[in-house]
Amino acid sequence: MKNNYSVSIFWLSVIAIAVIGYMMFSVQSITRASYVKHEGITISAKDAEDIETIQVDIINQTDNQWGMEIMCDNISIRICQYGSQICCTASIYRLFDIYRTPYELYNMFHDNGLYSDDGSDVFCDAKYEYMYYKYKIAYASPAIHTESLFDSQDVIELLQNGTPVMVMTKHPLIERFWVIIIGIEDGEFIIMDPMSDEYGTLSDYNNKVYEMVYFTKE
Repeated sequence: MKNNYSVSIFWLSVIAIAVIGYMMFSVQSITRASYVKHEGITISAKDAEDIETIQVDIINQTDNQWGMEIMCDNISIRICQYGSQICCTASIYRLFDIYRTPYELYNMFHDNGLYSDDGSDVFCDAKYEYMYYKYKIAYASPAIHTESLFDSQDVIELLQNGTPVMVMTKHPLIERFWVIIIGIEDGEFIIMDPMSDEYGTLSDYNNKVYEMVYFTKE
């Protein structure tokens, strides 16, 4: 009886782990958004009505829990240096009940080919599944570079639908810097800034954006 009981516990454990793994890597589907790569545009919410701020968690890339973790082993860049996008992604994923630290999320993406070890092919280069295509967290590396222009109204409409918008902007000290636009107040785009511990405004970065990405449930 004892042996049979031990075997039953073992297989129940295996089944439980399999179910949890399926939930983590298969159930949570995200819709990939548009990608643009050009000289950047200036977007404005000056004439837009206020849109209630989407409450996302502030995930600071300099947090000592993950800030010094190394990304892209061959060139040893750290999350505190080039981790703005992975921090923004970790923040947005929490809206889908996916709770991973930026470093855990980085490792998941790295294992699936979204970050190269030499930094030549990193997530920040926006090698994305293109607009309206579906993907799961555990997926093969996309192989396309597609351009689709966007403007202020695209961002406003997404916010009106309750969708936070991740954009690449221009930080004075960081070449590729990402923030999340989460609302509009008094003609300003409100953002989650991974270099700050409180919400800010996109005008802090002159409202200049280069790429736009958003995530929604399938």
